[in-house]
Formats: sequence, C-alpha cells, structure tokens
Amino acid sequence: MSKIYQPAEDSYLLAKVLEKEIPNLLNRNPDLKFLEIGSGSGILLETAEKLKIKKSHIFAVDINQEAVQHCKSLGFNCLYSYLFDNVEGKFD
Repeated sequence: MSKIYQPAEDSYLLAKVLEKEIPNLLNRNPDLKFLEIGSGSGILLETAEKLKIKKSHIFAVDINQEAVQHCKSLGFNCLYSYLFDNVEGKFD
C-alpha cells in the first residue's frame, strides 16, 4: 500500500468531523448516500460504515488505481475517476 495515500492529520480531523455530523444527518435521512473523492486508504469509508451508513450507500473515487483496488478489496463501491468525471447520481 505504499503508493496509496495513507491517513495523516487531515484524515483523522475529517474522521472526527464525520463522527460528529453523520449521526445527525442519518437521523434526518436514514438512506444517506456518501461519496468520498480521493479515497486513498479508505479510512473515511470505514468511518462512514462504522457510523452506520449502509455499505451499499458508501461510494468513492480515486485517480490512483491501487487505491481503487484496495477500497474494493475492503468491500466498498470505488471507481477510478478524476474528481467527478466518472461519478453518476446524486449524493448527500
């Protein structure tokens, strides 16, 4: 995984924000659709799943094919894409 972006301070900060905000969002919308642009190691995807977002509603994209494959190996919906280029649908 050396070529995959590993969690750093920014990842842990965003995970804390998600831990605070996602429960409130899920109370308003239990079918919340989560999209991460630049999934890297998948730490935020795992955070979203831990916070009870339905795994089938967790999506990600990355421009690093190794990161895409890694996140897929974790069971997440992940596509190769530069930002929103290959993203279809609407997300919360």
